[in-house]
Amino acid sequence: MNSLPAECIQRIATFLPCSTVLQFLLVSRYIKAACDDWQVYYNVIKNDPDFLDEVVNNSSETRDVYKKLVIASIIAARHSLPGNFAGWLPQLLACHRRIISPLNSGFLLTSEPDRAMAMVDPFVFYKASEPKGIATGTQLPNLVVYDSPPRTRADREQYEDNPRLPFDVQKWREAQSGAFCLAIAFLGSPIPPGQQWAPPRPLLRDVEWFRINPNVASYQPTELEKMHAALHTFANKAVANFAVEIRAAIAEDRIWAVRQNSYPLPTPPTALDIPFRSLMSLPEPMTPNVVDSFSSCHLPVMARPDFFIQGEWTGYRSFVGELGAESWNPNGGPACDKFDAIGADNDNVRICGWDQPDSGYPIPDRTIRFHFIRWREDGKFVVRSNAFQSAFMTNVFMVTVDCQTGLLEVEAKDHRGYRHGLRLGVITPFGIVISENPGSVWFWFWKTEWAGSF
Repeated sequence: MNSLPAECIQRIATFLPCSTVLQFLLVSRYIKAACDDWQVYYNVIKNDPDFLDEVVNNSSETRDVYKKLVIASIIAARHSLPGNFAGWLPQLLACHRRIISPLNSGFLLTSEPDRAMAMVDPFVFYKASEPKGIATGTQLPNLVVYDSPPRTRADREQYEDNPRLPFDVQKWREAQSGAFCLAIAFLGSPIPPGQQWAPPRPLLRDVEWFRINPNVASYQPTELEKMHAALHTFANKAVANFAVEIRAAIAEDRIWAVRQNSYPLPTPPTALDIPFRSLMSLPEPMTPNVVDSFSSCHLPVMARPDFFIQGEWTGYRSFVGELGAESWNPNGGPACDKFDAIGADNDNVRICGWDQPDSGYPIPDRTIRFHFIRWREDGKFVVRSNAFQSAFMTNVFMVTVDCQTGLLEVEAKDHRGYRHGLRLGVITPFGIVISENPGSVWFWFWKTEWAGSF
């Protein structure tokens, strides 16, 4: 083989799977010299059927990433998960690389197996999405960060301010990476028609949340970084649980609607629908500080005014423990959550004539659009939504975005100007996550072009 031209050797290498290309390079020094090149690794990735989208980045500064993605793919193929995967698995998943673990329990129900990205037992990712890590052997689902008894509804009526979180910031950032993987595992393909899956009890109500209040207590910068990482971890975990429950709710007709809806209702995106590579400045896998870099790599794109104001948004509001939803189940089984779709028909809007131009109020729209208001002196910016409706309410959101942390301060009013309250949210790689009441009500908004409707 050493007598073949280097171009032929390279051509052969590009059709090898990631799992064997490095072995091919070890055959001889001549083959290694011919094939240890970024273009070869790029073409290996391009021809690998487990990379479900083309990975394109020909920047000379980042060409080494292709070799590292190949190495990470080899590790993924041999990795039994659990283990420490925070330094390479999130990057693979963000590149839409399918991961099939030996521990896969057949959890994902899918009529489109080619679109299922993370065929991995989700309990593995649940364990990795809380800072104790997987070594504790904690039984799941519903991990709770604090070593405390289960919370009652009364315990969830108000946020905790500036909690003294256990563990260091590095553990929380590893948990944030684990929660990202968990969300992608649950954002697999849609549940096929005729099949239903629902968690044994609502998962959203046990996702932790708290409020950062600089006026309550003084804290060190490291404590503040830890709280930021914790909120991002919880937001990613909320997306994961939201995705599971909303798909089950759609299948079981638990979408809040007063009658047959006249407007198509949104379906949540799959992991393949979200263009992570265009939204995230992904650090190269297996590099120093990769976990730290990954924790904020979506902020330069997503925590910017253009990202908010370009295009339209949609999503759902969950009801967990409110309006009887905590015990509501049409089939008489375990408690289920109910969901309020952005864009659903609203009887109050119709009956009160608020959908007419002479009502004296803004007409609520069926999608969300943000408009830029101003930059603040502290480096944050403010955007304001249009008036939009769901089946249960109308809203106008004034959102203050911290570009450095991705935290959102959301002042909510109805379309007539009556104040709903101040909420805390996070911009995640999956869109906007807002907690209205701890353990009770969540919002998840995504771009309309990421998903369809029903």
